[in-house]
Amino acid sequence: MNTESSPQAHCEADTTLERTCRARDIVRDLELVDTALDSHELRYLHIKELLNQSGMLNHEMARVRNLFGERLGEFGNELDDDIWEMLTILELFDDETAEHCVETYRIAKDKVERTLSTGFVLADFFKEEGVDVNTFYRACLLHDIGKVEVPYLVVINKISDPDCARLLFEHKDDVLIPSLKKHLNDEMFVLPENINSGDALLKYLHDTLTVRPQTLAPVRLLLGEMTPSEKQEVERQLAHCVCTLDDSLITVMRPHDGFSERILASGGRKIEGVLASSHHENHGNEYKITVGALQISVDLAHIIHLADVENAIRSMRHYKEGQTPLMALKILAIHSQQKLVASFITYIWIADELHRNWDGNQSEQENYDYIAKFLDTQKSTHLGYPDWRSVHASTPSTSL
Repeated sequence: MNTESSPQAHCEADTTLERTCRARDIVRDLELVDTALDSHELRYLHIKELLNQSGMLNHEMARVRNLFGERLGEFGNELDDDIWEMLTILELFDDETAEHCVETYRIAKDKVERTLSTGFVLADFFKEEGVDVNTFYRACLLHDIGKVEVPYLVVINKISDPDCARLLFEHKDDVLIPSLKKHLNDEMFVLPENINSGDALLKYLHDTLTVRPQTLAPVRLLLGEMTPSEKQEVERQLAHCVCTLDDSLITVMRPHDGFSERILASGGRKIEGVLASSHHENHGNEYKITVGALQISVDLAHIIHLADVENAIRSMRHYKEGQTPLMALKILAIHSQQKLVASFITYIWIADELHRNWDGNQSEQENYDYIAKFLDTQKSTHLGYPDWRSVHASTPSTSL
């Protein structure tokens, strides 16, 4: 039997690849997308129009359905076309961001539907309060759709925490210290003498100041040398986010939450939009569940936040190695300490992940000790929190 592909199959594959490459060029060419675009309009809508005009959108939607369909399962089969359009445009803009969104959905779904180490099944509380879990899952899946509104060069510049800390340390006097003075609102700030390397700086930022280095690093530092024309183009793109080259990477990325809400709302997805817009900085919304006899209110956007950050930290990307599960949990604990996410949901989330992933590895002991101290502190200061050291009988103890 001849197992070689036919010439026609090769031709079709080449045609499909070429079409996808052309579609990516359209989506990423912000000069083209921004032509005749009002500063208050969504790039997403113009991108969709351009793909439709080129006859590529339906072909690319079929490709993305095939790419993610198996992992999304029955949930994916029930998604409406507008959701697949959004996921397709996001994948064309940045395939790693689309991959991250799919995995964020999968992590959140697992956490909602599985019995946690503390004995809770969050899906039960969705049902009790009549909350549509699929609406929540759609918000998970498209929480980062707003990144199509952010300059592409910024989105793909996903520098890791260690690399960013090292870069900041190399620019200690001209960037790091001025940024820290501004961040801490303390003109008298002096960097401790024992901060003598990028690694020492990272530990200091994480453990003492509970801040990520990307909060301090301006975009101009991360993008490096640019020609005058390149600089002018990036500045024009940044203006869409009401930002400049002197703003930090975190600051430039921050508007994507609001853009996610606007894009989802433009398709009639108001609830998904509100949840997506709150997954980083949640100022409170009406979409909550009440958990157990404690009657503790859990904001659904916080579940998205935890799944989002856990996947982002643990995943391998073209620019970084994946971090260990315990490093991801440490960062989640830091986020809780920074009040980016509520105490209770972080507590039961981290407790569950710790039981599933801690194997006594001595190289992870420092991270484990940090996490255990965080959990012990939460347990001692919140009356009624379940004991994180106890494991519910039905909870699997195998690692992810």
